[in-house]
Amino acid sequence: MNTVDISSLPLSVIVIGAGPVGLVSALALKSYGLSVLVIEADAEEKIRPGSRALFLHHDSLKLLERFYQPLAQRFFEKGFVWQERQTYFSGKLVYSQKISTERLGTEIFPPFVSLRQSETEKLLREACNETGINILWEEPVQSVNADKQGVRIVTNKATYYSKYALGADGASSETRNSLNIKLVGDSSPGTHIVIDFISENSPYQQKRTFHYKHPQLEGRNVLIIPFAGGWQVDLQCKPDDDVDWMISQKGLRSWLSNLIEERFLSNIDWVSTYRFNQVVAECFVDEYRRVLLVGEAAHLFPPYGARGLNSGIADADVAAQAITLATVSTSESRRKGCINDFDLSRRTAAIENCRAAKQALNAIRTPRLIDKAKLIAALLLSNVYKPSARWLDAAPYGPALTQKRFPTRY
Repeated sequence: MNTVDISSLPLSVIVIGAGPVGLVSALALKSYGLSVLVIEADAEEKIRPGSRALFLHHDSLKLLERFYQPLAQRFFEKGFVWQERQTYFSGKLVYSQKISTERLGTEIFPPFVSLRQSETEKLLREACNETGINILWEEPVQSVNADKQGVRIVTNKATYYSKYALGADGASSETRNSLNIKLVGDSSPGTHIVIDFISENSPYQQKRTFHYKHPQLEGRNVLIIPFAGGWQVDLQCKPDDDVDWMISQKGLRSWLSNLIEERFLSNIDWVSTYRFNQVVAECFVDEYRRVLLVGEAAHLFPPYGARGLNSGIADADVAAQAITLATVSTSESRRKGCINDFDLSRRTAAIENCRAAKQALNAIRTPRLIDKAKLIAALLLSNVYKPSARWLDAAPYGPALTQKRFPTRY
């Protein structure tokens, strides 16, 4: 087994994981002048199925441009900005708003772009290649150990040493597991079914639509959200639903035919299920302040509200700043303080995102009497009081983080 020591380089960091957050982390570190190496378990040619993280917010685009100037424009060109959002309750339209995508200059970004995660990764890989970031493929990490001097990472091929490491290796993070950092939180008991449809031209690509209690789906909630080249259906199952049957070929057709035109049912590209996670690591750094966790290695949020990738991009930015400052610190206490600031800032943001996800879950599942009363009151007032209609539209996604406490919405 080879030994590779990059800890002697002036500002060396190893990023574990070449998913979207890992690639963004590498670009952020590089933009601050750090020397970066990325290690990834999967093969370079592996393509993750499904749309997955498909929504990039305005704040994330601004950060991407700061990390590598051409990126935001590339995402705008490849992505999709839907023109309208609508919310229905039992088949009745209760809220509708047109979204302006006009950009008033090179410094103005669209409110968001929507595209499949595979396309996001492709753009980020191209940016890493153009900036000289080296990615080592097919090297699953076996252990991560830190001490006062730096980090030791063992893969199936070599042992690596560096001053710092970023764990961006996802929900089953080997980095987090090696450091014995636990995840804290819970997952909702209900299941959601997500389905990707691929089609260049369809009526479902023009607007984001949410249905409370869809009358043709036996009162289930459903979200339809467009992305570049298609759209996604997200169905909230009832507690007693037979999910396995509902995602079978026969089961899908039985309920999708009440939602999607027959001519598009053959355009299904991907089917999956998930639960509403509200989980945060008990600490985002190791005891020696040499390893930092970002993205799903540090927290798990539901797709509603687009908190996953967008919060991971914010993690990457704050982590890169923290490591840069730590590297030039004049004392060990100041060095650790820089890393602690990252831990406090991003863990606080993650906890707030969990609370927002919980609010979203309460809005769509109404588990308590107060949640039911709030929903009914908003519905009754929606015709005469516009803030009630706006609340109905926004509630399924939860509130954004307050700008006074955090630099981004996530």
